Amino acid sequence: MKLIDAKCKFCGKTLALQVDDSYADLGDPFKLVGMAACNRCADMRVERRKLEHEIRTFALGLIGLKGKARQDAESAAAPFLHKLLESWLDLAKRWRGVAIEYDDGMLDSLLAKPEEYADVLMRMWTLAKHAAKQPELAGVGAPYRDD
Repeated sequence: MKLIDAKCKFCGKTLALQVDDSYADLGDPFKLVGMAACNRCADMRVERRKLEHEIRTFALGLIGLKGKARQDAESAAAPFLHKLLESWLDLAKRWRGVAIEYDDGMLDSLLAKPEEYADVLMRMWTLAKHAAKQPELAGVGAPYRDD
């Protein structure tokens, strides 16, 4: 077993990669250094990708529908999207260590323009980012840690 010093490519945390000797014999084990991620960053990105995929699936299903069909689809998708958006915001809160209240306006924005789902998600993520830096300006409670 070979140990290689590395840093998480996302947060910069110092890591020690354990590389099996059989892998090291096959090629350059230092190629792994550029891909190294700590467990916290990797887990967050996996959960974020999964949630974004599920939200995108619902949102894109609403595009192009009009009238009664759109209303029926929205009323069917709304509870699922509500839960997914709460999960997305919860992930952002845990990642940034802040307290933010979920607001139904987030869901309303997504239902009004489902083709802009990525913008809605980014605004929610950015809210958590700004709340971590300046909680008084973001209109949220004091920072917390859910460890």
